[in-house]
Amino acid sequence: MNRPRRTTRFPRWAAALLCVAAFAFPAIAQSNKGTIVGTVTDPNGAVVKGAKVTATNVATNKSSEATTGDEGTYTIPALDPGVYKVTVDAQGFNQGVVDQVKLDTSSRQAVDVTLTTGAVSGGTVTVTGEAPLAETESSVRGDLITGKQVTDLPIPQRNFTLLATLSPGVTRPFVSTIGGGGNFEGGGTPANTGNAGSTESTRFRESGGSVLVVNGARPTNNNFTLDGVDNNEGQFGQIAIYPPPDAIAEFKIETSVAPAEGGRAGGGIISTTTRSGGSAASDATFAPRSTQSRAPSTAIAPSPRRASWCGSPPRSRRSRCPRQASNTASMPPSCTAAKRHAPPEKAGWRK
Repeated sequence: MNRPRRTTRFPRWAAALLCVAAFAFPAIAQSNKGTIVGTVTDPNGAVVKGAKVTATNVATNKSSEATTGDEGTYTIPALDPGVYKVTVDAQGFNQGVVDQVKLDTSSRQAVDVTLTTGAVSGGTVTVTGEAPLAETESSVRGDLITGKQVTDLPIPQRNFTLLATLSPGVTRPFVSTIGGGGNFEGGGTPANTGNAGSTESTRFRESGGSVLVVNGARPTNNNFTLDGVDNNEGQFGQIAIYPPPDAIAEFKIETSVAPAEGGRAGGGIISTTTRSGGSAASDATFAPRSTQSRAPSTAIAPSPRRASWCGSPPRSRRSRCPRQASNTASMPPSCTAAKRHAPPEKAGWRK
């Protein structure tokens, strides 16, 4: 006798929970946030337990707090890159203050504070110290490109990834055809022949795209993030969104010994942080400028739009430009100039 087969239905809520978890964990793993760590000691070098440590962002006045443990250490994670003021308060000690703590993108900054003995009446004396310049809390090798470098150094087509070559071990190879699987194929066809196919040189003829070789790894093995969010283009393994250089606060390229949260990258990790608002007012303006050179003796002709306006004026203003090209003496100066400087295909007048 055949028994009916039992089937187990998978609940819909469980499937939805798995989908949310699959997308949430990668988002938590990679981030551009920084961490401030350190040890609080007394004048004799003994650790201070239970001290309150506060890190305040100088630009936004946002504060984060932590308390030292049994070993006198503290950790303040998930901090936005920027400049911080670290204060330490402990019973029986004066308040310790460390100004101008620079926290870079995806970095761990050590700030050790030595407190001085305070008055019993509760008076406080601010002790100002300096944060160490070297990053001793991480084994990551790489370089930080500041926003000033991005805006001041000349880069064609406002492509900030070109500045990644300032870091040792980073080069830009000859761009050839990239197959659908993300692998480079040799012998790329020039873009002006019409048979270039899907290439980085075709998509970004002037800027060159984001093709970077980090320590000899493949150009498709890099990982790009923007404010901690995945910024990879899936088809070619390149950057997906190019933020304007004026909007970049800094970007960090990690070339070797990347942390575990770096994820899939076998090459370099390029983490970009955009500028954020603060308590002080600031503004910036820019004007795009053509990269094509112009000979000093070349006259600047009117734009084709103006020439075409004189060639075929609107219905309400047809009387300004005559239709026949023979009677040039009675034409307005703007129309004669447009006819003289217009390209050959637009120099003719509508009849």
